[in-house]
Amino acid sequence: MIRDKVIEASENLSRFKLMAVGAKCANFPKDTIRDHDSTFPQVVSAIWMWYGEKLRHDLDFLTQQATKEQKQTLTTFHTTLSVQRHDGQHADYKRADEALQWRAGVPSKGREPSDTELIEALLTELETALITAINIAAAVCKDMAKSSRWAQRNAETPESQVAAVLSTIGIAHIPQGQRDFIVRTLAGNPRYRRAKSSSQEQQIAAMVAIGPLLTPLRVPYTQVLEDFNLLGDPRSLSLLCAAHSIEAVGIELSPDQQYPVLKDVWERISS
Repeated sequence: MIRDKVIEASENLSRFKLMAVGAKCANFPKDTIRDHDSTFPQVVSAIWMWYGEKLRHDLDFLTQQATKEQKQTLTTFHTTLSVQRHDGQHADYKRADEALQWRAGVPSKGREPSDTELIEALLTELETALITAINIAAAVCKDMAKSSRWAQRNAETPESQVAAVLSTIGIAHIPQGQRDFIVRTLAGNPRYRRAKSSSQEQQIAAMVAIGPLLTPLRVPYTQVLEDFNLLGDPRSLSLLCAAHSIEAVGIELSPDQQYPVLKDVWERISS
């Protein structure tokens, strides 16, 4: 059955990423795909959020390593998925005719394809794209230089940076919806897009996780938490909020001058 084949392919791709990077792919939306009551637009939306958004950094990297034919396969499916997704989201979508043509071309037992037939057609094309990505990933796993580049690329994504920050400040357990909101906020942050180094990106990621309207601390968050022995401690969020407040009101103070104030404030909060 095509649904099971797609799920298996998604798991195989995740295993290859784990081998190369040390981390798995984002979870595939199994429940939506397996639910036979799901409509075509619902399935399109679920797959887009996974393939088009959560997997985009991995796919961008793998596409760069692909042959011409492999790139064409990945590009074709991404275009098909994107057109169907935007056609369902926007009434005045400029490529609506292209979306309609794809649906009209799906084999059907009736006058027009049913949701089930459309879903199975989309999943069939998704399986082809995933198998292509798996073949590329398998080749990358055999090349240490390419595996290292994939790992570096993965560490620099907003998703990975947010995950690292949440773990550092002891709130890695937050709901997925809240985590996704932080990732989207970070990706759209002008400071983040202008960052010139990974350390700057990490500072901004920590700032966004604590409060998107804040200004990044002048001292690395990890240094503050190490100095107070609070790495991975849920109380670190309160400490960092206090640090932001002190820096905001004591702009002319150097970090060394702010530390005694932060220490005194933290002792009062802790007691």
